[in-house]
Amino acid sequence: MTNTITPTGSWAPPAAPVPAAPVPLEPAPGTPYQHVFREPGRRWWRPFASFGVFAAVYLGISIAMGLVLGLVVVAGLSAAPDPEALVTGVGLSGWTSVGALLAMNLALAALIPSVLIANKVAHRRPAGYTHSVTGRFRFGWFGIVTAVLTPIWLLYVVIAWFLEPVPLFTHVESLGVTAALIAVCLLTTPLQAAGEEYFFRGWLVQNIGVAIPRPVVALVVPTVVSAGLFALAHGSFDPWIIVSLAAMAVAACWLTWRTGGLEAAVALHTVNNVVIIVGQAALGVPLMANMVTEQSQGTVTGAVLGVVSSLVAVGVVEHLARRRGITPTR
Repeated sequence: MTNTITPTGSWAPPAAPVPAAPVPLEPAPGTPYQHVFREPGRRWWRPFASFGVFAAVYLGISIAMGLVLGLVVVAGLSAAPDPEALVTGVGLSGWTSVGALLAMNLALAALIPSVLIANKVAHRRPAGYTHSVTGRFRFGWFGIVTAVLTPIWLLYVVIAWFLEPVPLFTHVESLGVTAALIAVCLLTTPLQAAGEEYFFRGWLVQNIGVAIPRPVVALVVPTVVSAGLFALAHGSFDPWIIVSLAAMAVAACWLTWRTGGLEAAVALHTVNNVVIIVGQAALGVPLMANMVTEQSQGTVTGAVLGVVSSLVAVGVVEHLARRRGITPTR
C-alpha cells in the first residue's frame, strides 16, 4: 500500500479498501443433493434462518395473491347482472371449480420462489443448487421423464378404475367449463406439483441433511420426515391413503437423490395430478372425487396400486438416468 499525492502536491493517506461482496459458496465436486449446503460454510443456524426467510417470503406472496384475488372477485361481482346468484353459487358450480383449482395451484406454486430465496439468502449458495447438483433445472431431463411416465400413469389410472370403478359422466359441465378446467390444469398444475416438491423434497431434504454428516443417514432421516409430513399435509388420516401418499413421497425422495435433483420428482408428481384431473374433467367426474381431503377413505387395493405404481416409476426413471448419464452428485 502506498501514499498518494493530491493535486496541490501534499501527501494524502491511502484510500480505504472497498470491502468485497460476499462470494456465493460452491459445494465441492462429488457432493450429493442432500449435502449441497453442508460444506463449505456450514453453520448450525442456517437452516433456522432459511425457514424464517421462507416463512416471510411465502407470507408476503400469499398476502399479495389474496389481495389480487379479492380485487378480481369484487370486480366480477360489480360487473355481474345478478351478484346474489354469484355469491350463492347459483348456476356457477362449474366455474367455482375452475377458480378453486386455479387458486389452489397458484398458492402452492408460491412455494417455489419462497424456497429458492430462503436457501440462497440463508446458505449463501446460488439458488440453482436447490434445483439440482448441476446448479440448474434440467428441462430436457424433466421433459424426458414426463413423456415416459405419462403413458405408464394412464395405464395405472385405467387399471385402478377397473378394480375400483367410479361412475362416469355424472357431473358433466359445459364445454366452456370443461375446457377451462383442462387449460388451468395444464398451465398451473405443473407449478403446483413443483411447489410441493421444492418444499418437501427440496427444502426439507437439504435443510435437514445439512446437519447430518453421513450421506445415507442424511437421506434417510429427511425422507422419513418428508414422507410423513407430505402424507399428513393432505388432511386425511386414513391409513391406506397415508400409505399411498407416503409411497409417492419416498419414491420422489429416492429419485431426487439418485438423479441429483428435483426434476424427476416434479415430473412424477405432475404426471400423476395432470392425468387424474384432466381425466376427471373429460369424463364428467367431479373435481373433488379423487382429491384427498379429511373425509377421504382409502382401500387396500388403492394403497397397493399406489405403492406398485411408485415402484414402477422409480425403476423406469433409474433405467433412464443410467442410460442418459444423469449424475447424482455435483
